Amino acid sequence: MSPAAITPPKRRRRRPARSCEQCRRRKIRCSQGQPCAGCVRARAPMQCTYRDGSFGNTPSNAREAESTSRTESEVSQASGRAVSRGLAVGYLREHVAITEPPAQQNRDGLAVPEREILPSSRVQHASPLVLSSSSSIPPVTPRLRNVPEKTKLFGQTHWLHTAEKFPVSGKFHPVEVEPSFNDAKAELLEALNEAHNLRSSMKALNRVELQEPIRDIPATLPFKETCDELVRCYFRTLEPLYRVVHIPSFWREYDRIWELQPTTPPTAVFLVKLTLILSIGTTFCTPGTDAEMKQCNHLAQTWIQNAQWWLTGPSEKTTYNIEGLQVCCLLLIARQTTLNCSGGTSWLSAGSLLRIAITMGLHRNPKLFPTMSPYHREFRARLWATVLELSVQSCLDLALPLNFSVDDYDACLPLNYNDCDLDSDPQNGPAPMSVFTDATLQILLAKSLPLRINILYLLNDFRKEQSYERALTLGAEIRAACREIAAFFHSYVHVDGDSTGGPRLRPTDFHRKFMDIHIRRFTMFLHRDFMLQARTDPRFYLSRKTCVDAAMVIASSSKGADLSLPMKDWDDMSRLSLVGRGLFKCALSFDATLILSLEVVTQLDDESVPPAEADALDDMAKAMRTPLIQVLDDIRKQLAQLITRGNTSLKRLLFLEGHLSQIRAMESGQPIKAAIYETVNKMLRRCVSILRESYDAATPPEPGSALDLMPMDLAPLDMFPGDIDMNWDISNLLCFSTLNDVGEVQWPA
Repeated sequence: MSPAAITPPKRRRRRPARSCEQCRRRKIRCSQGQPCAGCVRARAPMQCTYRDGSFGNTPSNAREAESTSRTESEVSQASGRAVSRGLAVGYLREHVAITEPPAQQNRDGLAVPEREILPSSRVQHASPLVLSSSSSIPPVTPRLRNVPEKTKLFGQTHWLHTAEKFPVSGKFHPVEVEPSFNDAKAELLEALNEAHNLRSSMKALNRVELQEPIRDIPATLPFKETCDELVRCYFRTLEPLYRVVHIPSFWREYDRIWELQPTTPPTAVFLVKLTLILSIGTTFCTPGTDAEMKQCNHLAQTWIQNAQWWLTGPSEKTTYNIEGLQVCCLLLIARQTTLNCSGGTSWLSAGSLLRIAITMGLHRNPKLFPTMSPYHREFRARLWATVLELSVQSCLDLALPLNFSVDDYDACLPLNYNDCDLDSDPQNGPAPMSVFTDATLQILLAKSLPLRINILYLLNDFRKEQSYERALTLGAEIRAACREIAAFFHSYVHVDGDSTGGPRLRPTDFHRKFMDIHIRRFTMFLHRDFMLQARTDPRFYLSRKTCVDAAMVIASSSKGADLSLPMKDWDDMSRLSLVGRGLFKCALSFDATLILSLEVVTQLDDESVPPAEADALDDMAKAMRTPLIQVLDDIRKQLAQLITRGNTSLKRLLFLEGHLSQIRAMESGQPIKAAIYETVNKMLRRCVSILRESYDAATPPEPGSALDLMPMDLAPLDMFPGDIDMNWDISNLLCFSTLNDVGEVQWPA
């Protein structure tokens, strides 16, 4: 027999496993989603992982990838095209995704993912050509709330991605929940249902339903003294940051309203602008009684709805002008800074605002229009800076992309002029930045706008891995912007003692804190994903420290604020925190408290050593944790006091109570889950009692009241997926699911 005849058969290479590790252990079929259907049914979507770190794939796409054979030359060509098109570092598109149109769909009509992580055998062949970086991390996998009532994407910077790192915030597996929790969970569910009903009743009680626009706006205005105070409150707080109106022109129009026989009555658009300014002023004013405060809040809601009516009809041509753009800016600010007004769609409104400004050419350099007067050039520059500021802010608040880059505009920064200098064409040039004018604070913020737009682009670019080196570079630049703002306020302290007149707008401690919080939020989100990786990868320790420092500065800005005092003793920052949303929550930001809580829990996990090995380092670690815990405890007290003041948001308080109880349990060695459920249940019961008292005070109990007639299915039992007794956990307080399988969602007929 020839030697060729006895050659052993060629060994077949085993196919790489495509099922998730959990389904392989259970020996069940895997849908290869993220998370897969099996893990969703098992109530463990957060635990769904793949051996190669990929995002999974659809079965049809998996079979297509397995049947596609490529030579080394094909891999090289595909790699070259991927690099030339600027694709993700460390990723390579499949040959099918490159040669076929990107709109390819699977048999279910859903878009097929273009990107796939190459198996190890393919990476070896293409290693000289595939880019890789050990200091880059993959983009965050988004979560989707996909229920009939609401569909919402939780994007890259959403706080959910931080909250799921806590063991108590993710969904527990059924076998990991002790039977002793059954009674506690039933009691907690009852309290949660009652709190949900009370919150809905209080919102319905305070909601203003405007059936048509206000026909006589001057008839709705309070007395002149009250209006004067509300306007001064607005000019004292937000106008220096978001320049919208020309102050001398505004006062001339304002005085005309109170004339007995005005020669020219005020226009409708000015009345709309005035009511929005009054609405924002209600947040910072000090009413004499609770009845006056309630009346101001009611008027603010009415004026805001009237402004929305005015913008939407009867013809868009009547509002697409500079004055209409002013109304859009004021309306967007008012919706986020007044009580009981919805600001959840601010990203949609800010996108429309940005496009309106672009259609008016505000994004172009005013030097291109030589016939325009200096007053109009400067006013357009200020409005453009405000529009861009509101758009960038809404994108960071709601974790959504801006879809507008620094290359898409060439408008200049506003110049350092006082408003009174613009009444007539200014003969002299702008003042230096060392001299404070009405535009100085806006210019300080606008200087970092291109940098913050680049940070937003980096955070929301899900096609590429996040480069650690790029994040460090941007982080250094944003810290320089923080130092510039701090240096300005430090130098202005010495100038403020001057007895000269000066401009109407003055920098205050409120502006210093607000601007510092605004800029540091970008530092916090820029390093947050790397901070989460640093819990297991020490290479990213610098991001962990930078992110925690930024969160600490943000949370500490309310230090010393006692919200149990009467509201006349509150500062402007505390008043804004009571009603604000997004950035306007100020120090009570959910993201900052989550990061600080996670840092303390991570430190306690790292120090889990036998007591016999305790040494001086333990005392040092406790001393370093103490300020973090103290800040969290102060915020917990402030959030509880806000509820007694009429704020019905319970999510931040309940999560913070649970995290603080987890920290105390870890320090004392007690069972963590039992402590968390007991603390959350107690606080939830306390909140229900406070909400009940507030509702009863607003509506005296009568037979057949709104609360008694309210349907009990506002928080139905089926909103909690699976078995209630065995699968409930603290994440159900969020009232959303993270299903990615659209086919499993049942839509109403």
